[in-house]
Amino acid sequence: MDLFKKMPLPYKVYQMNRSLAGLTCVISMLALSGCGSNKWLDIDKEPVKGERISVLDQTSITRVKSAGPVNLSLAKPNAAWAQAGGNAAHAMGHLALSSKPEKAWKRDIGSDASTYLPIITGPVAADGVVYAMDTQGDISAITLADGKKIWSASLHGKSGREDTVGGGLAYEGGFIYATSPYAKLICLNAKTGEEVWTKNLYSPARVSPTVHDGRVFVLTISNELQVFNAQDGEMTWTHSGIVENAEVLGGASPAVKDGVAIVAYSSGEIFALKAENGQELWSEGLVPHFHTDSISALAHIRARPVIADNTVYAISQSGKATAINLSSGEQIWQKSIGGLHTPAIDANYLFMITADDELACLNRKTGEAIWIEPIGAHLKPRDEVILWSGPVLAGEHIVVTGSNGEILFFSPDGELTHTLQDKAGIPVSPIVIDESLITINHRAELTVYR
Repeated sequence: MDLFKKMPLPYKVYQMNRSLAGLTCVISMLALSGCGSNKWLDIDKEPVKGERISVLDQTSITRVKSAGPVNLSLAKPNAAWAQAGGNAAHAMGHLALSSKPEKAWKRDIGSDASTYLPIITGPVAADGVVYAMDTQGDISAITLADGKKIWSASLHGKSGREDTVGGGLAYEGGFIYATSPYAKLICLNAKTGEEVWTKNLYSPARVSPTVHDGRVFVLTISNELQVFNAQDGEMTWTHSGIVENAEVLGGASPAVKDGVAIVAYSSGEIFALKAENGQELWSEGLVPHFHTDSISALAHIRARPVIADNTVYAISQSGKATAINLSSGEQIWQKSIGGLHTPAIDANYLFMITADDELACLNRKTGEAIWIEPIGAHLKPRDEVILWSGPVLAGEHIVVTGSNGEILFFSPDGELTHTLQDKAGIPVSPIVIDESLITINHRAELTVYR
C-alpha cells in the first residue's frame, strides 16, 4: 500500500528552511496509528497487541452519551459567508437550511486537486455570488442562483508558476482579498475581477485572510501576522510568533471582534492583539504535556480560533482545547482534546471534530463532554483513510463532510440521520448562505444543495 497517497492531506507535515523562502516536504505522518508495520520506511515492526483505546478515553474527556436533549437556537438566515469561518469572529451559529437539502447545481471551476496540490481552503459567498479558487491559483465568481460563471482571474501569472498550495479568499465591501503562496496579497473588484492593488508579503500565505473594520489580517508560513489597510493596501503593523521547523499543512486565519485580533501560530502560541495597532493584550500557549505519536508532538493550531460572547475558543491538533476570557485573558477552562478543524458554537454548546475522528458536543461554559460519537461508525471497515471536515450547524443538523465524498447530517444529539454523496472527495468544510449548502470537491467542482 502506498501510505503516502492514502494519507489525509492536512496530516502531511512540511518543514520550512531557515531562510523561510519556501517549504520542503520532509515527513508525512510517521505512523497513522502509532503502531503496526511501516514498510514504506523499510521498518517492519510487530504490531502492538491489545485493544485500541481512543485518546479521549485517556484524558479528562470521557466517552459519554447525552443525558438529555441538546437544543440548538432558532435557525437564522444569513446573506453572506464572506470569509473563512463565515465572519471575522468565526462564529456563525445555527443557520437556516432545509433539513434534507437536495442538489441544485454543480459547476467545475478549474484544476483538480492532487496529492501534492491539495485544496485546503473553501469558497466564500456574498451578494448572491460564490467565489472559489482552484489549485492553479485561478479565482472564479459564480452566481449562487444557477451556477453561471461571471468572471475568472488568475493569481499565478504574477509569479510565473502554475501550481499553488494554499492561499484563500475573503469578501468585504465589494472587494475580494486573496492571499497566495507566491507571497502576495491581492485586492480584486468583486463585480469584475479586475485588480485593484497587490502587495508583497514577507513569506507565502497558506490560509485565507481575515477582513474587519477596514483592515486585512494575513498570517504567513513564517508565523508573521501582517495587517494592511483594506482600501489602499498599505501595511499598518505586524506581529511575529516563534518560527517552527515543521508544521501541519494549512493554518488558522485570525479572528477579530470588538477591537481585538486573536492570532494562533503554528508554534501553539495564541496572542490577543489590539486590532488598531498590534499591541499585545495577553497570550496563551497550547503545548501538549505528552505525545501519543509523532504528529501530536507538533503544537500547530490549524483550527481557526472562535470569538463568541467575550470568550475565545481555541483547539490545537496536539491535544489541547481551551476557553479564554477575551477581555482579561483569564483561562475559563482547558481540556486535553485536540482537533484540526474550527469548532461550531451555538447556544451553550461547542461542536467539534476530534483528532480521533469523533464528533463531540461540549458544554462551552465548562468544557465538559455532553456526547461524543465516532463519525464513521456507519461505514464498513476499509483501507482508505477518510479525512472529515466541519462541523457547520444548519437546518437543525450538524453537517460534516468527508474526503470520501460523503456529507453527513447529525442530529443535535449526535445521531446520524441521513447522508448525501458526491462522486469526489470533499476536502474542506462546507459553507451556508441564503439557505444553500455549498461544497467544493477534489475535482474543483462547486455543488449547491438547497
